[in-house]
Amino acid sequence: MKLIDKEALLLALRKKRYSKQSLDLIESQPVVDAIPVDWVMTYYKYRLMPRPVQWFEAIQIMIEDWEKENEQTN
Repeated sequence: MKLIDKEALLLALRKKRYSKQSLDLIESQPVVDAIPVDWVMTYYKYRLMPRPVQWFEAIQIMIEDWEKENEQTN
């Protein structure tokens, strides 16, 4: 499975005048929470690498911070 930016795809398709049926099909697809790899790498480099943490603690901290950041945008 590959994840896409659903909003960006719908915007691009609307500009090209795809059918309402095609847009509805995309709109009806399930949404999956996903943290972008570039965010994880940057977060690790600047927030986790400077301090010693266990891997499971690092993942928990990362997910909590990701959720906090995305509460503001959702």
